Amino acid sequence: LEGVIIGSVAGVVVGVAMGRVREINWFLTPYIRALYALPLIALVPIVILWVGFQPAARLVIVIISVFLPVAVTTADGTRAISKDYLDVGKMFGARTHNVWFGIALPSALPFITAGIELGLARGITNAIAVEVLASVNGMGMSVFTKSNELNENASLVYVLCLAIFAIGLRAAMKR
Repeated sequence: LEGVIIGSVAGVVVGVAMGRVREINWFLTPYIRALYALPLIALVPIVILWVGFQPAARLVIVIISVFLPVAVTTADGTRAISKDYLDVGKMFGARTHNVWFGIALPSALPFITAGIELGLARGITNAIAVEVLASVNGMGMSVFTKSNELNENASLVYVLCLAIFAIGLRAAMKR
């Protein structure tokens, strides 16, 4: 959850900046879209080298997993604002911060929530992969250990717990 919160906040900030400032969009879009298209499992060995075989590696991957879809969808949402809203804001003397936080951000909320939902799914999947690849204690490592021991019953229980956790997060997000 910590990674989801950090990734979401950073994604919203960068996404709004990309959607509203042409130069930032021009500079960041190729990098963010390229990383978004990349399977993040490919970054796990690099993150392990940087951070080490510890839970911080899982946190970094979850932050990246959530940040990318939130930034992309927020940028798309802030660019999709109706010109009429911006014109009305200008007519009433809206300053830059009023446009960003009073028009752009509320208009992009459906896009932001969609990005967070995508990020949740990617974050859970990649967190499990990091746990297995980096030998970090967690549900993913427990499933892997029990599967290697050929303990099918325990493996199934862990998988069901992961599924219930993911469904619960999604339901909380919807609510």
